[in-house]
Amino acid sequence: MPVNQHLDALALDRTLLSAERTFSAWIRTGLAGVGGGLAVSRALVFQSSVHQLIAAVVAGLLVIWGASLFVYAMIRYRRTCVRLAHECGAKQSPRALMVMTAMLLIVAALVFGLCVSGTGIKYGEGNGANSTTTKHNSTASIPGVDNAKAIAIANAAKAGCPISRLLKANVAMDAKLAG
Repeated sequence: MPVNQHLDALALDRTLLSAERTFSAWIRTGLAGVGGGLAVSRALVFQSSVHQLIAAVVAGLLVIWGASLFVYAMIRYRRTCVRLAHECGAKQSPRALMVMTAMLLIVAALVFGLCVSGTGIKYGEGNGANSTTTKHNSTASIPGVDNAKAIAIANAAKAGCPISRLLKANVAMDAKLAG
């Protein structure tokens, strides 16, 4: 094999790998958008219906943005492969990556639909294996803090717990100072 053909083959391989890395980066960014939208739809709980609507719109926009990045990544990657095939005779088929990305897009849409509609997992139903209630007994020794302040700190931590909000759990708590 002549040296120039060998270098051309290496350059083509590097270009294809670069296209795949770029595709992967777009997919990761899209997944971050979809994941952020799912987190907003499940973790942000508001009493006001206006705030609930705003959170749902933001969640929907994040998911749509992420899904759009999936489509954009597929289009860009396919165009790059077609261009390389015409210019260099590359025989790279983007079909497998396109199918996997389409499947990812469908799964993301289904999960988002379940999260937003509220018809997803219902904790605490069935045989009792799942629960929405948890009880915490906490005793702490905090220098310079009285019992009322310690209980206020514990209640603020309970109210702001992102995991409890995500799971929509009811948390019962018994907090007190030691001694």
